[in-house]
Amino acid sequence: VLVQLSSGRSSADLNGQYHVVRQTFTNGAGVSSVSDLGVITFDGSGGYNESGDRRTVAVSGATAMAPYVAAGSYAVAADGTFTSGTGLGAITADGELFFAVTTSGPSAGLVVGVRRGTGLTAGDFVGSWGLVGADVVHGSGVGLPRYENDFLRAAVTSQGATTGTLVGTSILITIDPLGASLQTPTLNDQFTITGDGSILGNVGNPPP
Repeated sequence: VLVQLSSGRSSADLNGQYHVVRQTFTNGAGVSSVSDLGVITFDGSGGYNESGDRRTVAVSGATAMAPYVAAGSYAVAADGTFTSGTGLGAITADGELFFAVTTSGPSAGLVVGVRRGTGLTAGDFVGSWGLVGADVVHGSGVGLPRYENDFLRAAVTSQGATTGTLVGTSILITIDPLGASLQTPTLNDQFTITGDGSILGNVGNPPP
């Protein structure tokens, strides 16, 4: 994530609701992870509330899903630097996006948030896009754990107000205890979108 620093920013620039994605990895006897997908509400004066769904994957590969809630404080410096707890990152000059990298003991994570929209349709996303994905397949079997990095170039077309397609090519780099490999799979996915910008569908090349 790359955000240009700016000037004249303050905590008031983060105000309202944002879609938020958080991925945290812990490296102990093996790699475990926690993935959050939710909505965070900033009050514009240094406080926030958050809720959503949390997926926890143990070292063994066992998974669990549960709702979560959180609350805390944040600050935005004049140059757009964003801090919250152990997180350090930045916000865009228009306040539409923020990110932070978090660290705590053997755990490290990335948080990305995008302001929730209104009245959005698939037509708002028509055009060429570049996407980056990172996946981990947990477990202790042959070839596990496996790490996958996905670099996509795709064209989005609209199939109606709420449905679109994503077609293109990908560079998929896989690293596991057996070595590394590179593949170039094609991409042909369909997605649906709601008015606030929530996207449902299979976008990218998730591991099996």
